[in-house]
Amino acid sequence: MKIAVASDDGKIISQDYDHARFYIVVTVEDGKMIRYELRHKLEPSFNDRWYSRSNQSRFHLSPTTTINDCDVLLCGGMRRENYDNLEALEIDPILTDIRTIGLALRTYLEGSLVNQAWRVYLFS
Repeated sequence: MKIAVASDDGKIISQDYDHARFYIVVTVEDGKMIRYELRHKLEPSFNDRWYSRSNQSRFHLSPTTTINDCDVLLCGGMRRENYDNLEALEIDPILTDIRTIGLALRTYLEGSLVNQAWRVYLFS
């Protein structure tokens, strides 16, 4: 399993997905974090949007390109459009008020991290 965390500094979870600079991607095996990597987040542009021919409802935005192999994304908040796009790509967006990446990851792996879906907003 791979968990992506939106961040600006590699320590704190970004409170706004749109403004995060990069992702910390953690590989988990047998409930243990075994690998950490930093992946740059691509900026979206109009030309980066496309519909899959095999699934017209699957919508792709370039910021997710670097985390397409992840199962989960942890973040503080995001626009409804981004939340829906992640779900369409089968990446589970989990919104949290936990600030530190390490604590959020441990809480998630313990099974006690609650998705605070009310942190989704409609407008940027």
